[in-house]
Amino acid sequence: MPSQLTLESALEPLIAAHQSWLDMARAYAKGYAIQAGSVTSDDVRRWADTMGCQPDSPHAWGALFLGKEWMWLGRQRSTYQSNNGRFISQWRWQP
Repeated sequence: MPSQLTLESALEPLIAAHQSWLDMARAYAKGYAIQAGSVTSDDVRRWADTMGCQPDSPHAWGALFLGKEWMWLGRQRSTYQSNNGRFISQWRWQP
């Protein structure tokens, strides 16, 4: 019987390829969430734009908030014009 594929196992190669960027981005996201109460990918994207440290693949953003410490709070519209107002998730750090 084949084993069930989980999101984490499907993303393992992507996470491994971008581990250094994910470590930095997650550290920023955690600190921002602790200070502000919540964080979105827009918040981390502003940091990445300012620091000039975008991931090599845009798919790496999908692995940013993986982990049981991140509590999903809801959705809000992205403030980035290139996202055309699509909804993004809002997260709280809860260790």
